[in-house]
Amino acid sequence: ARSAVLDAAREERYPPLAALLLTRLAEISPDAREQIEALDRAVASCPALPEPRWARFDARARAARIEEALGDAQHLEAAADGARARHEVCCRAARSLQQIGHLREAGKLFERALRYLPDDPAATAGLARSLVETGQPERAFALLERAVALGERAGRAEPDALVDLARLVADRLGDLPQG
Repeated sequence: ARSAVLDAAREERYPPLAALLLTRLAEISPDAREQIEALDRAVASCPALPEPRWARFDARARAARIEEALGDAQHLEAAADGARARHEVCCRAARSLQQIGHLREAGKLFERALRYLPDDPAATAGLARSLVETGQPERAFALLERAVALGERAGRAEPDALVDLARLVADRLGDLPQG
């Protein structure tokens, strides 16, 4: 199946379709190195197409090639049209990195997202979670309070932010002297 997809991609004259075929090849490749090679070819085939670049971002992040993954995220951010779209790119990349444990980098991407839309409660809470995980609970506490307030103001509560804030409060109360 991989050979057939590779042959079809080589013969395809329309670059976006060739890139999507190579992205599919990466999906069915069992080896991380082969996946990234196919995605490199896909991005080279059609650099403006976001799907192969997102796939390569994810593959690079899973392979702990974080600097390269961040390069893909920066390209996607630059190619996005408008502040909201750039914000979404940064948030998506940050959530992905946060899920696989690259918390410091995720925090930086959440900060970038907040430059585009400073009043986004989800991005604010995401940054706070990264700070908690990297040992900065004081700054995280203030951000979680802000995320909750922003969510309430927008009429859509951030339940995860409330839970995280409650955990931080409980940790603080647990650290108080008993007496």
